[in-house]
Amino acid sequence: MERLFSSSLITLIINHSRLIVCLEESIYIHSMRDMKVLHTIRDIPSNRDGLCALSSNDENPYLAYPGSTITGEVQIFDTNNLKPGIIISAHESTLAAMAFDMTGTRIATASNKEPLCFLH
Repeated sequence: MERLFSSSLITLIINHSRLIVCLEESIYIHSMRDMKVLHTIRDIPSNRDGLCALSSNDENPYLAYPGSTITGEVQIFDTNNLKPGIIISAHESTLAAMAFDMTGTRIATASNKEPLCFLH
């Protein structure tokens, strides 16, 4: 499979059913079965670090990415139904890291300025 993107690929994440390609201002969701693009999330806030997280649990197949370049807002996206989910206001400053637990029902987040990690 060869695919050209309009900007540099920043992050690539894989689970059992999805391949996520994160660019600075868009995210591509591919099927692992046939590598076809299932959905494109466009016009996301600038994500120069390619920060995103993908649940490894097929029953809770969520993708998380920053929802803001100013605050620590996390956008949750359902990769099975290809629909946006909730937005979590996690921190007052921008996000530095995030990761789902093994069940895909909780996400831990950390910000660039606050020394705490939160579980949502």
